[in-house]
Amino acid sequence: MISKLYLIQRISILFVFVIGLIFFTGCGGSTEDDVTCTEATWYKDADGDGSGNMLESLVACEQPTGYVSNSNDKNDQDSSTIEEGTDDTGDTGDTGDTTDDNCVTSTADNDMAVLACKFYNDASLTVVVNDNTIKITSTSEPDHKSMYYATSNSLYQAYDNTANDPDFKKNPNTIGAMNYTFTIPRFPTSASNKKATGFGAMGVSLNSVVFYNQVAAPGDDILEELHTFDQYAGHPTNTGSYHYHIEPTWLTELKGSDTFLGFLLDGFPVYGPYENDVEITNDDLDDYHGHTGVTADFPAGIYHYHITTDFPWINGDGYYGTAGTVTQ
Repeated sequence: MISKLYLIQRISILFVFVIGLIFFTGCGGSTEDDVTCTEATWYKDADGDGSGNMLESLVACEQPTGYVSNSNDKNDQDSSTIEEGTDDTGDTGDTGDTTDDNCVTSTADNDMAVLACKFYNDASLTVVVNDNTIKITSTSEPDHKSMYYATSNSLYQAYDNTANDPDFKKNPNTIGAMNYTFTIPRFPTSASNKKATGFGAMGVSLNSVVFYNQVAAPGDDILEELHTFDQYAGHPTNTGSYHYHIEPTWLTELKGSDTFLGFLLDGFPVYGPYENDVEITNDDLDDYHGHTGVTADFPAGIYHYHITTDFPWINGDGYYGTAGTVTQ
């Protein structure tokens, strides 16, 4: 006869064996059903367009929220901050405008508010549409690589153009954050008394970088300065103000050679070097480096500037319209 003690011992051994088997297969062991983690690089998609930012990535087994597997987006930015504001008197006006996805529509043929939504690079600018003006604040920090960023900046990239330009040289300056405020006419018109552009910022581009005219600082030669431009045709002053004197190749590569690239201080738009698939030359333009015609944004026609390959590049003898103000 089997004793009770013997049965208890056998039952205890079986119990321990079952518990150990459960622990081994369910927690601590390795089975054929285990899934090996395959890590992948994921890129941040801030604007939700399905293309990621190569500058912001992380490695993970599964796709994180807000990230995608490609890095095809050169400008992974949300549309710039565009607000309906008040006019210079502080009174809120009703202009009959409507907004849709931050784009303003208007029945006026010369309403520059329809272009406000094209600005981007939120980290460096804001755009506010008022009744009679458009206010743009800018740090003039480009969203592209540059040899003029500090080496600690993620957008720093070394550059040497001596193969194409034997006189190429880097100036001693470094890009810094500026504090520009442009107040430009929302409904620009031709000025009866046209003014020269002067030194410093005469306009602002889509990515916050300011436009300078065709004249170098006193004591410098603009044709010599051409040899100091970085990989996207800009350079900074000794105060750190990065700017474009000529075609901003980053923007024309990104947006197109016939597209809107920014405003001059008089409120009139600046377009790229092509129109209707034809390259614009200085002979096509007036003394102020512009002309009146239909654009994709103004089907009824508008006066607009064009950037050209040849001097004076962006602007000629001055503003076509009445200039607004810029402070720094």
